[in-house]
Amino acid sequence: MSEYNVKQISEMLDINPETVRRWIRSGKLEAEQTSKKGGSVVSEEALKKFLQSTPKYAGLLAGAAIAATPVMGLPMAMGAIIGGIAGGFYQRKNHTVTPEYIKEHIASEIKKSEKLIKQKEVAIVQMQLELDNEKKNIQELTYLLQNGDFDQMALDINTKEKK
Repeated sequence: MSEYNVKQISEMLDINPETVRRWIRSGKLEAEQTSKKGGSVVSEEALKKFLQSTPKYAGLLAGAAIAATPVMGLPMAMGAIIGGIAGGFYQRKNHTVTPEYIKEHIASEIKKSEKLIKQKEVAIVQMQLELDNEKKNIQELTYLLQNGDFDQMALDINTKEKK
């Protein structure tokens, strides 16, 4: 019987590892903690049971099983793609997968990823500007701390307060 760690499950289901940890803590997903350092381990049976009992992921069960081992040399993350394809067909009651649909689905995933990359690149530029502003602020405050006339500043502030 196979076992999966939190990272493997999160990759299979294309979710954040913390979500898997929450499921384990809440008892929704049965796991064993082999060691504090090693983290939690989930049996294949426990994972299947969880997936079957969770409507959002029930259609992904076939994809999760495929994700457990590399297929035709593809990385395990491909299981999430395959699971998405299988889930979409099960939800529509259409059990025929065509090569064209697989290609369209993969192309759609690529477009989603490209869009996310562009959004993150914009966020990086914004964060860099914010970092630069904070660095400049630190430089100005450091200069003031080293060279400021605090007696005069205090006098100016106190004089304005009394007016």
